[in-house]
Amino acid sequence: FDLAASSHHLSQGFSRHYQRYLLKSMQLKFLKKTKLLGSFLPIKDINALDSFRLFDDAVTAPLHGFSGVDDYYKKASCLNILPEVRTKTLIIHALDDPFLPSEALPCRQKISKSTTIELSTHGGHVGFIGATKFGRLDYWLEDRIVSHIESVL
Repeated sequence: FDLAASSHHLSQGFSRHYQRYLLKSMQLKFLKKTKLLGSFLPIKDINALDSFRLFDDAVTAPLHGFSGVDDYYKKASCLNILPEVRTKTLIIHALDDPFLPSEALPCRQKISKSTTIELSTHGGHVGFIGATKFGRLDYWLEDRIVSHIESVL
C-alpha cells in the first residue's frame, strides 16, 4: 500500500530481522549481477546500504528510472491507484503483518467501491494459517481467494 511506511516499519523492532535477511539476499544478487555485467551503478560498498530506504535510493530507484527513493515510493505504492480500481477486487491483509503497520492501511475513502478489504487479526506476511478444531493446519487464504473468484464469475 505505502512503500515509505513499509520501509520505515521494517527498520524498527522485530521487523528489522526481516529487513536484514532480505537485504542480504538483495546485496548478494547485486554483487552477482555486477560481476556478470560490470559496474552499472556508482556504489562503493553494497553492504553499507543497510536499510531498504538506502538500498532503494541507491539501487532500486535508479535502475527503474525514478529520481530517488521518495519518487519511487510515491509512484510505486498501490495506495495511489486504489481509488481508480474498477475490477471487483479483494484485498486481504493481516494486522500483524511485520512488513506494514496497520496505520498505513487505506481507509474506506481511499479505495474504490469495487474493492473489498478484509482484515485478519493474524496472518503475518501472507501466512494466513489457522488450525482446525482437531489441531490440523488450515490454509484458509486459498479457499477465500477461490470463493472471491467464484463470486465474480
